[in-house]
Amino acid sequence: MVGELNYGASIPQEVLLNMQKTILIFQQRFKDGYIGRSLVEQRPGVSATVRKDIVRKIDKTAAQDGVSTARLSLGGTAPDVVGSKAKDVLFPIYRIDNAILMNEAELQLDPTAWNRNVSIAMMECQRRENYTIINGNATFGITGLVGAASANTLGSIVASGGDDTTTINNNGAWDGSETDNVMDPYDDLRAALNFIDPELTGTLFLAGRPAYMNYLLQEDELGKVYTDKIGTRIFGKSVTDLSWMIRSDYFPAGYVYLVMKSMQAAELVIPEDYNIDANYPRQPGQNQYAEIGGWIGIEIHTNNFIVPIAIT
Repeated sequence: MVGELNYGASIPQEVLLNMQKTILIFQQRFKDGYIGRSLVEQRPGVSATVRKDIVRKIDKTAAQDGVSTARLSLGGTAPDVVGSKAKDVLFPIYRIDNAILMNEAELQLDPTAWNRNVSIAMMECQRRENYTIINGNATFGITGLVGAASANTLGSIVASGGDDTTTINNNGAWDGSETDNVMDPYDDLRAALNFIDPELTGTLFLAGRPAYMNYLLQEDELGKVYTDKIGTRIFGKSVTDLSWMIRSDYFPAGYVYLVMKSMQAAELVIPEDYNIDANYPRQPGQNQYAEIGGWIGIEIHTNNFIVPIAIT
């Protein structure tokens, strides 16, 4: 921007355009930083006016043989009647936002200060979004990925005391404390596959703290890197493709999580992605005020898509 900015009672239009551009640049440059969006499917085509999302869940009549209500016959026999019941589940849409307050004198000296603070606000919003998707929010009753994992009814991988049915002991600690060379993360992940609903279709990921992911880059007793075997056999990736590893320190200590990214399991509903709202009057002290924010809904449809794996 060239020349002196005349703020008057509001933020000049050229400043707003630059702030909007900064938001777009941030989202493109740091798209890998949206950890939650990497693990949960985003529903497309959501109206920008949605603030409450209603999901209709359908339960069908159970099959007598546990397979299907459809009948196999030679004809002439009346088939079973399919039955169902519907339940509407309401998911609120929440706002994540941050505010900027800039003094006009400072802006005259450095007009780019707006853009700097927009980037900082976007970083803070991204952190809040990631943390909420991973850990939920008790105040608003939001179930995150960690809460869903702890409620998985199929099972989990535990450090000790497993019953070999719904809880299975891990094969040694792979948090760096193992001293007996019995660590076998591949076998832990293979066992965890049994605890993901087989009717879910999607893409598998392994999520956890960066330090825990780094232990998978060690060599086993045969001189093979753990990720080579895990990446190809569990996640179907090439040896050099580590995109199945999702790292964030927002995950709890002592665990990693095997996640099936599937719209049937969990969804992110984003009616309005992050944008600038500067529709505010001039503030006392010759200050200008603006908000950076967006609307997001976190919807967990089943808990059996994510498995906690104890690594201690």
